[in-house]
Amino acid sequence: MWRRELAVARWTRRVGVPAWMIEAVAERRDAGDWRGACAAARVDIDLDLAGIGRGDGRDVAARVEDDLRHVVPDLLRWHLDPARPDTVLNGYGARALIVSRREPERLSLRYGAVPAGSSRSSLMYSRALWDGRCTGTLGGGRPVPFLDGAGNRLPAERWGLAEHVITLQDAGDWIGAWRLAGFDLQPLLQRRADLRASVRTPSRGPARRTWRLDLTGLPAAIRSAGASEALIDHVDGAYTTWIRDTTVGGSAEAAGLRLPAPLVERPVDADLVRLGMLPASALHPLVGAALFPGLRCMPPSPVPDTGPVRVRRDGAWRLTDPADAGWHDPLAALPKQLRLRHAALVRLARHGDAPALSAWLAAGGDPYFRDGNRRTMLHLLAWVPDAETLLLDLLAAGLDLEARDAAGMTPLLFAVGHGGPAGTVRALVTMGADVNAVTFAGLGWADLARASGRLDELSFLG
Repeated sequence: MWRRELAVARWTRRVGVPAWMIEAVAERRDAGDWRGACAAARVDIDLDLAGIGRGDGRDVAARVEDDLRHVVPDLLRWHLDPARPDTVLNGYGARALIVSRREPERLSLRYGAVPAGSSRSSLMYSRALWDGRCTGTLGGGRPVPFLDGAGNRLPAERWGLAEHVITLQDAGDWIGAWRLAGFDLQPLLQRRADLRASVRTPSRGPARRTWRLDLTGLPAAIRSAGASEALIDHVDGAYTTWIRDTTVGGSAEAAGLRLPAPLVERPVDADLVRLGMLPASALHPLVGAALFPGLRCMPPSPVPDTGPVRVRRDGAWRLTDPADAGWHDPLAALPKQLRLRHAALVRLARHGDAPALSAWLAAGGDPYFRDGNRRTMLHLLAWVPDAETLLLDLLAAGLDLEARDAAGMTPLLFAVGHGGPAGTVRALVTMGADVNAVTFAGLGWADLARASGRLDELSFLG
């Protein structure tokens, strides 16, 4: 279970935050343009500072604006839990600055009431994950377990307490890990017989939910929040753990500060690197500077492969051109390599990574494929900002401007109905897309624009 969680985090980092985005955000932040930085990271600003001032006072509006000026939007995207639709960044009484997910793979910053249950994923105490003033505090300034300052693995003879505790956590022996870290578990085990039983099934129950707790740094994290005791909200919110000094109890009703999981867990990136799932050099530069000072970091360009694939035919493995292995057929059972390549291209489009898609085409990528809904690469342009150059490349390759997907949408209709940038819509029309086309259900561009609230924005089509 926990390795699947890390696999999701690895995908987010490999595809969702490319180097060009990091560089564009850094350029805009250096110029003092926080709105431009958010735009570069595909983060929409859905709040009105003047309205906040009128409703909640100028002091609150000033605090919100101060936080917005220091948001590092690409770093926020890097760390954000993809399973949560809303995450609180900071609170101002009963209201909060919230980041919300939008399709496809966009984020929005808004101001509103604190969402129910948001304490479990709140980043109020984890400003190192999004605030440019605090990024250097990620990991608490402590060495990353199992690794040296350059991201290389330490030999076993150099392991300390943290490495041995984490080894027990990885094995599912959560009771042994707590005890080795110096905690007294007896009050908890006396109240919760089910916790004792979970040791025999470490893939289930509390053992599954505690694998990322930074046990050796937990007391310091509690003290940093100004308390001597705390309730720890675990990732899935199924239970809480009460901690006072080095005593762990089972009473969720105990008085104390309720701390969200991000404050008391090891950095995800530290686990990705130590388990070999991501090289230290591929970290976000701000993450790398905090965890591995002196190491130059930048995610590599996520350009999918373009070459032949290994296919088993007639009892033997052979290298085969993708076109001969079903690449052009949306109903074909693709070999695993092509399934992964196909999924990577769709992910890149959903994340708006025009540079990676252009690089793939320039390297000889075959654009004649359709996804499970029979969408072509021209359809996927609806998710890509500044797609005019990519559009010209695809048309030059011979793709059909009037190709239909499973719902009968042409690339133009798909862009209108799925939030495609107005520039992309205009470029499609300029290149000859039929504005009178309708879907199999008889819907034209005006019907789709009206349904998505874009009729005024796309009025140039009529």
